[in-house]
Amino acid sequence: ERDLERNHGVSFARRLRPYVSRAAEAKGIVRRADKVCLPRDAQNELDAQSASAHGQLFFSLALMDGSRTTHASILDFGAADGAVGAPPELLHCLGVDAAALEAGSAAAPEVAVRYARLKKGTYARLQPVRAGFGEAAGDVKATLEAQLQLRTTLSEGDEVRVADGAGGEWWLRVLELRPEPAVSLIDTDLEVDVAPSAEFEAAEAAAAAERARAEAAAAAAVAARQRADEEAA
Repeated sequence: ERDLERNHGVSFARRLRPYVSRAAEAKGIVRRADKVCLPRDAQNELDAQSASAHGQLFFSLALMDGSRTTHASILDFGAADGAVGAPPELLHCLGVDAAALEAGSAAAPEVAVRYARLKKGTYARLQPVRAGFGEAAGDVKATLEAQLQLRTTLSEGDEVRVADGAGGEWWLRVLELRPEPAVSLIDTDLEVDVAPSAEFEAAEAAAAAERARAEAAAAAAVAARQRADEEAA
């Protein structure tokens, strides 16, 4: 009922197993990093509900334990029954190792795929996982704009891969989005802020904890001296 209300009368939900798909890249599609392939019968179900009349087909993808959720848009309906094709960047957002999946050394987890209407994003706050992104990227705004052009959606908790001008690779975590926790990036002017890196925040927190320990130790030493002086008196 919630899906029907939010999605203008469309409800679609499947449990599918992901496989690595680079079909969007092979077709030369710019926004390729979050394009998925669904089975043919999924198209029939969506067409029966006139889902495409509402614009771009977006979907949420979530691990069955609810620990990771991301979003994607449709590429085609060429996947095998029971499967969903996803690019490596999208699998990373779900915590799935694409290389291990391709090599057959890891089993594909079951993923809940649901049709979802997304509002256009207006604001995003990202955080580099490692320190030094600002210095390496140079023009941070231009670098982020170029990389976000590779996606059609953003979800809070996503990690976006960004390449700097020197060939370095960085992961930026999506901390906050507006107007909702998942948004469309198609035909929208997105304001982006970059927070201090997770490494920097961790170092700051460690330094603050160390200062607190030192202050507590100093206070304890002062109290001990005061007790000793009182006993002596």
